[in-house]
Amino acid sequence: MRNIGQMDASPVVVIPSRSPPLESVALAVLGGVRSQDGGMPGPLIIADPTQGFAAPPDAPILFVGWRGDLEESRRRASEILGALARRPPIPRAVALFETHLGEPAAASVTSVSSFPEECSGLRFVVSPERFVIHHDSQTGRPDPSELARAREWGARTYSLWRSTTSSPPAGARKAAPVEARAKWMGWCGAME
Repeated sequence: MRNIGQMDASPVVVIPSRSPPLESVALAVLGGVRSQDGGMPGPLIIADPTQGFAAPPDAPILFVGWRGDLEESRRRASEILGALARRPPIPRAVALFETHLGEPAAASVTSVSSFPEECSGLRFVVSPERFVIHHDSQTGRPDPSELARAREWGARTYSLWRSTTSSPPAGARKAAPVEARAKWMGWCGAME
């Protein structure tokens, strides 16, 4: 497992592998969390499947991201969620996000169509969020507006989590259609 930053009792962002688009979004989310956490350092963990995933037990909330356009990234994210669900504290607060590569026109599709409504051992703070990253053809850099949105989402999600001490009412989350729920069959470690 590679760890960037210090391991303090602060929020943590976890991604299943190195990927420039995913890392750029993860760092933006972490930046937003830090802005709400008084600048406390929090690490970005790149989970190495060959070494396992040692979830920091003192992290108050974990943000878990993956590449939605890569099946292997989704599978590894499922393994991460499964590992988190089995380790204290239970339930562990998590917020999920996915990154897609796309064209500027695709940026209007911003929400994940399905999410796990229940996952024993985890408490989902908000519905998962989708970030569509396209690279500037001349500079090769990710779109700054989508990274700014990721930063704002991280800040807003962390602020929401911090302001609540218990799970939000079941009716507070949008319900996923039955066919969307089936897409999450492998999540929460069910594929292990």
